[in-house]
Amino acid sequence: MEYEANDLDFEKLDTMELVELWESVAGPVSQERLEKKVRSGIQTILYLGILHILLGGLLGYFEGKGYSEVIDSYQGMAGDEIVSVDGGGMTVIEATSLYEFLRILALAIPIGIGVIFLVLHRLARKKTHLALFLALLFYVGLTGLDLYLAEPDKLMSGMGISIFVIIILASAIRNGQSLRALEASE
Repeated sequence: MEYEANDLDFEKLDTMELVELWESVAGPVSQERLEKKVRSGIQTILYLGILHILLGGLLGYFEGKGYSEVIDSYQGMAGDEIVSVDGGGMTVIEATSLYEFLRILALAIPIGIGVIFLVLHRLARKKTHLALFLALLFYVGLTGLDLYLAEPDKLMSGMGISIFVIIILASAIRNGQSLRALEASE
């Protein structure tokens, strides 16, 4: 089918027509190339899981170590003695409980995020499109939360990597749709 540039309404084209349009401009779409792009997205999910567990766990450990030092500084104090925590007053027992909780949380959150990505990677074996879509949503949500919670001077650190990961996952989803359409037409 021949397409004229000014006649195109991309919203009305179905996936096969988009594949045909792409082939008319860039040459044939190979199933092998599409599969490679989808595998790249699946590998990205695996890497995100491993990195969150290793690096997040490491950073969480050191963050937790700082909380442990605060807890250690309370040794020898009476349990009902008031200490200052973020401008407010708490008893030593309350402050110790708070810092113990924060110490555990500093490790649990990044490891939990990594486990979610590893579960999505496992899911990708059977439901590739769903796993890629959920990984993209989860990663965009984490990035948005990170931007919301970031200190203003650290706002843009790591954004290049985040944008790169989002592009890889979105591309894998798009190529997965094209792969489905190509397989359906055969």
